Amino acid sequence: MPDMKKKSLLTVCFLLAICPFLRAQEPASTDSITVSYETPSLKEELLRDLMEFQGIQCIDVTVKSTCPITYTLYQVQNAQGEEKRKSIGLPFGKSPANELTFRFFSQALSSDTVRIHIARPISTSFKVPLPTSGCILMETISDVPYALTDRIPLIAYTPGHQGEVEINGMKGTFIDYCSVRDAHKHPSEWHELFNIGNYIYFELEIQSNTTPQYNFKELDSGSDKK
Repeated sequence: MPDMKKKSLLTVCFLLAICPFLRAQEPASTDSITVSYETPSLKEELLRDLMEFQGIQCIDVTVKSTCPITYTLYQVQNAQGEEKRKSIGLPFGKSPANELTFRFFSQALSSDTVRIHIARPISTSFKVPLPTSGCILMETISDVPYALTDRIPLIAYTPGHQGEVEINGMKGTFIDYCSVRDAHKHPSEWHELFNIGNYIYFELEIQSNTTPQYNFKELDSGSDKK
């Protein structure tokens, strides 16, 4: 029996003696990087990134009136100064409120075709044969109040004004959107004033006995308009 106790004691001592050695054989701890995944929610930043990735632009146009609005929406295509006009959707639409918001989307499908989608207050989508290089959705701002008999331009899809520049003896071209937008001229005049060949714009005809005002709100897609 004493021999058994002596053997057990020797075994414990042996294990205690080799434990530091065993710990020394373990790999030393190092810095680590972990990777995790999550499907993001549809936040405004993600929405802008998706729009930029797909080449989508969006602008809201709000029309305000002193009474409920009855209107007709037209698409006007200007090709080298010649215009063709057609109504969009129903012959006329009605809003029970004094405020009406149009949401316009554009997406260049190819070098000669653009897709236009109107999400509000009607929902319609169509393709327009049009050179799309350098085109953006652009506000059609006016300094002069519109009369009730006017057709009010709401938004345009245009390539802007192309000019020439020379830097350090090297000639090049640039596209200027700001001078077109900030001139506050009717889009029917853009061909003559800015030598813009092909573009479209949308205009609103409001029925009598209403006094319209409108403003723009852009959902930024990250595109630079300067």
